[in-house]
Amino acid sequence: MKEKPRPPMNSQERQLDLGSGPSLWTVFSPDFMSKFTCFESFPELLNHTDMYLKRDPEVVIKSREWDEFIKNHSVFNSWEEMKIVALQEWRKKIKTD
Repeated sequence: MKEKPRPPMNSQERQLDLGSGPSLWTVFSPDFMSKFTCFESFPELLNHTDMYLKRDPEVVIKSREWDEFIKNHSVFNSWEEMKIVALQEWRKKIKTD
């Protein structure tokens, strides 16, 4: 299945990127987000938090506040756990497609 084109990532989203693997848009798909978080999409999650919009994303994602935000708005205990599960879910999906 061909991936739908996504809007280009802004500089903040690029700093949250997963490296050389799949993009954030891919692993944090609407299906993943609605299943595991209080949000329908990854951009919605980002727009919901003032700390993300007002500070350097590199600092935010390494903060306890960000982990607390993820914990309070998803089934995960941390940002790291959310990324790991998202990648696992994505790998399962591409194996079955």
